[in-house]
Amino acid sequence: MTRRGATDARPRGPVPRPGLATLAVETTGPACSAAVIDAQGRLVWRAEAMARGHAEALVPMVAAVMAEAGLPFDALGRVAVTRGPGSFTGARVGLAAARGLALAAGAETLAVSTLALLALAAADVMPDDGRAILAAIDARRNSVYWQRFDRGPQGLVAAGPAEEAAPGRVLTHLTDTRVAAHAVGSGAAALIATAPEHLTAGPDVTADAATLARLAAAGRLADHADTPRPLYLRPPDAKRPGRALLA
Repeated sequence: MTRRGATDARPRGPVPRPGLATLAVETTGPACSAAVIDAQGRLVWRAEAMARGHAEALVPMVAAVMAEAGLPFDALGRVAVTRGPGSFTGARVGLAAARGLALAAGAETLAVSTLALLALAAADVMPDDGRAILAAIDARRNSVYWQRFDRGPQGLVAAGPAEEAAPGRVLTHLTDTRVAAHAVGSGAAALIATAPEHLTAGPDVTADAATLARLAAAGRLADHADTPRPLYLRPPDAKRPGRALLA
């Protein structure tokens, strides 16, 4: 089912490069989504749940939100995209599309990890109570993709690299570091069940293109932007055939 929306939800904080719009695409999760927010703060977005088919769905979806917003592509000042972890194919599709669109429009590319997006979205709506934010994505196989972010005078800061781990490994980290945190994302429930003395449920935030567009337009991604390359935390499930099979 395709979801769509147009709102006048203006992001908090200053919007850099006034007069230019922000396009965002997200293809690393269980949906393909695209959103554009213009210089006046009007957001247009679409999302469609899918496990595969991102390559065929994304470009028409981007064209649709741009048309609905009444914006030409040269009105874009930045194109934001998630780089994973998540769907291997989805990450490649989203990054390739974002780079191509940004190049054609003369816009900058902002690539952030899906975990950073979750943490930033939570920090944006949750007062700082001294607890860290632990972003977690269900990676199946009794494991999660996770990363801890600390809040302080400099804003949200990654406390370490993103990892794939079993919930017990995350519990060990929290016990050793004596950190209390709010857990967010699709892997949060499993971690809270494993470490209830260290974790509480954070706000219900989603790593989608609408969230990404709002944060990018408000200048919240700059400190977390990285090289626009896929972030893989495990080898792909699909493997190339060996020589014996090709003989």
